[in-house]
Amino acid sequence: MGESVKISKRSILIMGAIVLVLLAAIYYFVYYVPQQKMIADVEAYKKALYDSILCQYNCPLEDVVTMNQTQPNIQNRDCVLACIQQLKDKGYQKAQYPQEELEKDKIAEDVQKIVVGCQNEGMNNETRIADNKISTECAIRDLEKLKEIYPYLK
Repeated sequence: MGESVKISKRSILIMGAIVLVLLAAIYYFVYYVPQQKMIADVEAYKKALYDSILCQYNCPLEDVVTMNQTQPNIQNRDCVLACIQQLKDKGYQKAQYPQEELEKDKIAEDVQKIVVGCQNEGMNNETRIADNKISTECAIRDLEKLKEIYPYLK
């Protein structure tokens, strides 16, 4: 009954290595892979939003008559609705992503700054009438530049 079991150092090292490999595998499959998928999904969502906005700005401009007034250079309504529908058809829902993941980069702020800046650029300071053609050209130009900053937009 007084028998003792001898375990060699090599056996202990092998067991330790197996435990480390198992821990690394658990980390990889439980944390790393889902995190990378989340990042890829969020970037795909942001790209879809960006593409929809760019699509809308690329819609043909036309004069629209409302309440006996002509508004020049307004994006074609059917085209804008088609751009929005393309986004909806992709099935994205903002609520499916954590807010902190959506805000990890500044693309939303950059898009907003571009839109507001281009609206200001198209505004005639004397007449306070917006020239939507200038605003649209500015927005398309500056939105395209975001592809240089955010590689997932390419």
